[in-house]
Amino acid sequence: MIKKNMMQVVFVDWRVGRIIMFIMITGSVAFGFGSSILNTLLAGLAGGLLSAGGFYLDYLGDYKKDRASGKLSNPIAKGSISPRNMLVLLLIFLLTSGIISISVNIFILIPFSGVIIVILGLNQGSLNTPLLRALSLGALQGFYVIIGGLFANRTFGGALVSRTFYARGQTGQQLLLGAYSALMRQVGEGTVELYPRHEMVDLVLIDGKARGIITRNIVSGEYDAHLADAVILATGGYGTAYYLSTLAVNSNASAIWRAHKKGALFGNPCFVQIHPTCIPRSGDYQSKLTLMSESLRNDGRVWVPKKEGDKRQPGEIPEEERDYYLERRYPTFGNMVPRDVASRNAKAVCDEGRGVGDTGLAVYLDFADAINRLGRHTIEERYGNLFEMYQLITDEDAYQVPMRIFPAVHYTMGGIWVDYNLMSTIPGLHVLGEANFSDHGANRLGASALMQGLSDGYFVIPYTIGDYLAGAELKSATVEDDAFKEALAASKEKDQKLLSINGNKTVKEFHREIGSILWDYVGMGRDEKNLKHAISEIPKLREEFWQNVKVAGKADSMNKNLEYAGRVADYMELAELMAIDALDRNESCGGHFREESQTEEGEALRDDDNYTHVSAWEYNGQGKEWTLHKEPLIFENVTPTQRSYK
Repeated sequence: MIKKNMMQVVFVDWRVGRIIMFIMITGSVAFGFGSSILNTLLAGLAGGLLSAGGFYLDYLGDYKKDRASGKLSNPIAKGSISPRNMLVLLLIFLLTSGIISISVNIFILIPFSGVIIVILGLNQGSLNTPLLRALSLGALQGFYVIIGGLFANRTFGGALVSRTFYARGQTGQQLLLGAYSALMRQVGEGTVELYPRHEMVDLVLIDGKARGIITRNIVSGEYDAHLADAVILATGGYGTAYYLSTLAVNSNASAIWRAHKKGALFGNPCFVQIHPTCIPRSGDYQSKLTLMSESLRNDGRVWVPKKEGDKRQPGEIPEEERDYYLERRYPTFGNMVPRDVASRNAKAVCDEGRGVGDTGLAVYLDFADAINRLGRHTIEERYGNLFEMYQLITDEDAYQVPMRIFPAVHYTMGGIWVDYNLMSTIPGLHVLGEANFSDHGANRLGASALMQGLSDGYFVIPYTIGDYLAGAELKSATVEDDAFKEALAASKEKDQKLLSINGNKTVKEFHREIGSILWDYVGMGRDEKNLKHAISEIPKLREEFWQNVKVAGKADSMNKNLEYAGRVADYMELAELMAIDALDRNESCGGHFREESQTEEGEALRDDDNYTHVSAWEYNGQGKEWTLHKEPLIFENVTPTQRSYK
């Protein structure tokens, strides 16, 4: 009888359709807020419980009414099932409805609601509500339950929502491995030919178009000419001009700088990002600094002693004598303010004499509260590889004592000016990723460079370069043409000149000096006096470099000194343009902070009336002033406003 009436309930009673709809809605909403398999189960059971409860109350009403009137309209009442037996039936119904809810969520609602939410744009404008955001995220992640996993995401500086997908503390590394794997697959297929251990030393133009490059084999010292219909540069930024940065030591600006000297405009060279979460400098022997992921600020709290010159160990400083200055100044964003804001505040407290460590140029990043709240195991799961790296470098256990961090140069938003097709002002020369100026403006939020690399390389250039090639009039050429011979001769001549100087100072000494000028005068805080000082000092240092640098070895063999000297020679010129651009832009915006242009609370103050433009600089030859071209920035759908993270 129970089995028969259960079938009647599921397949006959009209109330079932209402109940099933209620289960699906309840399940999807609960899943949207929870976004996990566990919450899917809970959503199903909750949906079943609520539906069964409602059905039971409905049943009791019908049961009493039908018994009183003698009209048995309810199929269960027809079977004369008592309320006690009905509870047993409802337990079965609860489990059944839970399974239905879970199945509908995973295989129907979640994937299709994700599509619907994306199509309708429910994350935009007035529809941007917490419920719809939760449903959107739940729908997206729920879809991936089907294929065996969930995407993890978290907040980054400048955002209060978990907008960034990540792979533990090594997202960039994993993307690089994916890109390298894809590249090597094409190498294996024979569609790409690699030239490892070669560096570009010049760009070749024919009829004003980019038609090839000159390279030097850094193992043998041989020079090669490469003919092409178009050239793509994806050589990264110029942060190593500062000497100490988070970039790889071999990262350099030579490719884009030599393209600039051939006629490509350079956009916004003063826009440099200084990352707040780096291991502090420990001595003059260092050649680079180490980045600690910005994700650490999700759980770590930044603080310094309230008292100037307090040299006590962090564990000896009581809570009431600590200044959690980001949380104090920015109560809404707290430790997750953007990188430029966090960096300037770290510099400010250190300038006040409240910095920590031997040099006084560091602040604490403390995980004690997070470990107490979440447990060490959770912190290990999130950041274990970063804690291991920190201990290897500093010999300190960040589970026991706070990390010490300080800002360091990390990214350059400036670069070669490009149009929407990623082509520079030299026809045929396309520039991708950090090597160009686009996308980020004066600031860059966490993970946005990864976005730009994926966008430029995967979605844009495969189509736009084809458009260029389809319409370009390219005359027949060979590497024996005069343009290649002249570029090759100029490259060899420059190297021979560097080798012939035979001075008394090493290349590294000059690199340290130009880096020090940039850090001290074109760093986190800039003003007219110091920028003019930098502009006067850089040419003097450049002149000394060309008269007194010591480059040992020969050009026709592996010569790291020669390779390095060419890059530092480029920094000597680039550094001057960076300072000139910073002086010209008499406003604060993003990573460019002019001390003269700030609010009463010490925040960046833009001057939109005079500086809503891209500064694109044209090279006119050695010893001549650059020409500034201004590309107006027109905002049709949004109005720029003053940033606030309070």
